[in-house]
Amino acid sequence: MDGSPIYLQATYNPILDESNTITKIMKIATDITHAVNSKNRINALSKDLQIELDKSQQLRNAIEVEKNAALNDLDVMIKKSQSELIKVIVKVALAVIVGVGVVTTILYWMAILTNKDTQIIGSTWSNMFSVLLTNAFSIVGTIMGIKYATQEGSKEKK
Repeated sequence: MDGSPIYLQATYNPILDESNTITKIMKIATDITHAVNSKNRINALSKDLQIELDKSQQLRNAIEVEKNAALNDLDVMIKKSQSELIKVIVKVALAVIVGVGVVTTILYWMAILTNKDTQIIGSTWSNMFSVLLTNAFSIVGTIMGIKYATQEGSKEKK
């Protein structure tokens, strides 16, 4: 024996004589130590498993929070990038328009001073202005379309 507890399951059966008086008691004992130890190990493993499941759920919740924060940060960055890109496009378009306007105005005045036809210069400036505005708005429209598609896609994923 190693000093470990032993578990027994006992059954007591009375032995009766002809007058139904108990003359002896018979005891039958069964060693259930292995079953009790197995049950204790199963209970300990169940507790350990529950602890690990709780940790796993906590980790899963933390990951979900971080994922949502990252998606929010990404959305903010995308909106900021789109806004900055639109600002740059508008600034470049305005600078080109002003530049073309200044050059056209100079050419127009030179044509007037030298008695040349000004209609070509006016129509050229008008055409360039139209192309610049159309392209600028087309680019901004494309960016806004991408933004809208991105927002719709992220709504569907949620």
